[in-house]
Amino acid sequence: MGVWDHVIAGVLAVFLSDPVLGVPITILMVLGGFLLGITVGATPGLAGPMAMAISLPILISVFGYSNDALLPVLGFLIGIMKGATIGGAVPAILFNTPGTPDAYMTTLDGYPMAQRGEAKRALRVAHFSSASGDTFSDIVLVLCAPFLAILVESYLDLPEKTALLILSLAFIASVIGNSVGKGLISMGLGLLAAMVATGEDFYPRLTLAQPALAEGIPIAAAILGVLILGEVFKALEDIHRNGTSASGTQTARQEAMDRPLGLQKLLPYIGRSAVIGTCIGALPGVGSTLAATLGYTSAKRRYTKGKAADAPDFGKGAPEGIAATEAANSSVSGANLIPVLSLGIGF
Repeated sequence: MGVWDHVIAGVLAVFLSDPVLGVPITILMVLGGFLLGITVGATPGLAGPMAMAISLPILISVFGYSNDALLPVLGFLIGIMKGATIGGAVPAILFNTPGTPDAYMTTLDGYPMAQRGEAKRALRVAHFSSASGDTFSDIVLVLCAPFLAILVESYLDLPEKTALLILSLAFIASVIGNSVGKGLISMGLGLLAAMVATGEDFYPRLTLAQPALAEGIPIAAAILGVLILGEVFKALEDIHRNGTSASGTQTARQEAMDRPLGLQKLLPYIGRSAVIGTCIGALPGVGSTLAATLGYTSAKRRYTKGKAADAPDFGKGAPEGIAATEAANSSVSGANLIPVLSLGIGF
């Protein structure tokens, strides 16, 4: 069998799996995981990896370890991963509190749009951009993963894979912009926090003899905790200073809700961020937070050059900022599976 024969066989295996109520069970599991992922992503403090970690033992106890269990279990986990990315934009836009770490950049323009009465429009932009970026990434996954798997088995060994991980970590320095030193310091601090755990030799590292640190610091919980607490204190301060009076009239809010998406203006930002997110996702060890930041900063430079006089600035409620961020972080979801399936390296 050739490479494309394996691709076609994989697609047929999904649609020819055992039916439940006339629908292949793998499709049902993907949809179920997707709905659960949206719920988890829209709940601040929870994250996709948490739901995946909880779901995996339950799924194994239901489906077992047989070959037939691979597709429904993997489909449910992938559904959670993709749904959590999309769901994270909901609290980011409505409450200025990102549901997932990669939705932080969405708050910069999503929440100002919600304050202007354009919450519905902002959510539509976010969901359309997420679906577009994710679809592009999945297409790249199907086209590239089989050939990369053959290439890896032929040429790459442990030293080459280690060099690829180092290259991935070096990309973090680009988030800071021109200050490479600050980027490297941030990367070092992140690695230091990640080292706090119990190693594979069951010997604790940097736990200071504290049992609570033996399992490590949950990165998602740490990031969300800082962001959520900061927003809570800021909201309390605003209420104390300005009161709780709502801004804008009901008529203005209704007009803002009825505005079209303006896809013609958003598509260039979605396309560029989808490419950025796919490239970042294909690198092992780099997450969607970096992709969202790079997509946002790249879109900001493009937007500033051709901005109309009456258009809002980035960070002041520009729909292009939401589109760039959501397309970038969602396009990581499919590309993340490229190193998993071809290199055997988790994301």
